Amino acid sequence: MLDAENGKKFAAAEQDTRNAVDFLNRCYDQEREKLLGMESAGAAQSLIREELEQAKLRYDREADKLLEKIDSVGQMLGLPPSGWRERFYSTARESSNGTPIFYYNADVRVRTAPTGPLYIYLNSLDHLPGWLEGEAGPRLTVASSFLGTSDGTMTPDEVRQFDSNIDRTPPGFARLGRGARRISFHDVSLNGQFVKEAHHTDFDEDAWLMCFATELSASVATRLSTPTALKRTAVEVVDFDSLREALDEQVGFSGFFGPVRYSVNPQRHHHLKGMSEADQLEYRLVWPAEPPVVPKPVWIPRGLVKWTGSKF
Repeated sequence: MLDAENGKKFAAAEQDTRNAVDFLNRCYDQEREKLLGMESAGAAQSLIREELEQAKLRYDREADKLLEKIDSVGQMLGLPPSGWRERFYSTARESSNGTPIFYYNADVRVRTAPTGPLYIYLNSLDHLPGWLEGEAGPRLTVASSFLGTSDGTMTPDEVRQFDSNIDRTPPGFARLGRGARRISFHDVSLNGQFVKEAHHTDFDEDAWLMCFATELSASVATRLSTPTALKRTAVEVVDFDSLREALDEQVGFSGFFGPVRYSVNPQRHHHLKGMSEADQLEYRLVWPAEPPVVPKPVWIPRGLVKWTGSKF
């Protein structure tokens, strides 16, 4: 057991390590934004892939520095490296629902705060009390319930998590079908060509969602409507951080959050959709869950959202 003095050093070192993780995640976000910018500007896929490989190398170097930092802190406190790392990993797992947040992998877990107003479109004025007065009514929807032909809030690849730099399955090499998670090949020959690194992820993952729009307008209300569920009004989020924390507590773990990006490429995850859904202007909270997943009733503490006064 640590004495009081070393206990203070331990607590300070733990916070220092958390700060290093936050820095590393910001580095990842910057690399990601750079790649998205290249894609939006119409850069060639070969250039994007080359930049992605360089980004991975830069990110891995920063991760190595972080691990060295963790070990040096453990030595300073007279702890075996494994003991310090295990303590740190447990904190990382608690904060990221099972995956160390500083590792690069194909499962993109987004935590990006909103940069502007967020709106929730409702099917009826009768639903307002549940959002404004802390009454029963709101539910976290289920991602798989939006799976279908692009229409209203429906999306053909809603639950798909796909990231691959393999153009097609090489005959006689391996059949990489649905359900593959973070498969990597290094220094292999694919279709007669030497490949330094190849990766493939393709699986379905259901989740609880709370979906927002970043714009308040009749056109967005129309886009999000279906013949059986017309959007009639909207509420605006007043305090996103408090809303997120209240929902995390009710779900039981911290979700992921950020704007939905839209791409012409086949890569998909909970915050990356196809261009056909771009006019949804969506921001979302996501809590991945094991099936079967059913709508989850939640309550919204009073004062966290307000009525926009809109009627569509």
